[in-house]
Amino acid sequence: MFDIGWTELLVIAVVAILVVGPKDLPGMLRTFGQTIGRLKRMASDFQGQFNDALREAEKQAEIDDVKQSLKDVKENNPLADVKADLAATENDMRADIDSDTREEKTGEGWTESIEAPAGASDNSIAGTPVETPDKAGATDKTAEAAVPSEAKS
Repeated sequence: MFDIGWTELLVIAVVAILVVGPKDLPGMLRTFGQTIGRLKRMASDFQGQFNDALREAEKQAEIDDVKQSLKDVKENNPLADVKADLAATENDMRADIDSDTREEKTGEGWTESIEAPAGASDNSIAGTPVETPDKAGATDKTAEAAVPSEAKS
């Protein structure tokens, strides 16, 4: 750590003995050791408080992440999305129905109706051959002859 060898320690010990004296040297070393101990405890307390503050900050960050996740889940309401989609579809369908109704009232738009000829019965379609029996049991092959016998008389 300090790169102090044995020779430097020996020089420091000799100077301390000459300056302090052999009688007071053990008391001075004890005081020096206690001071170093206090400094180490203060350093470890500071480091512990710093680590606690870091852990608190990490916990707070985790809590903030959880809060944000919960907020995102609350905002992501699939039922509300489905209701909004259904409402939009309903509005589109109502608009389509309203436009179709307007076209029928004004005569605009594409409409086509199939009408049967005047002499055709309900089971014939606009001139297509249909076999229908008459009262005598004979069958006619044309739509015009498909008129029931009650309608003929």
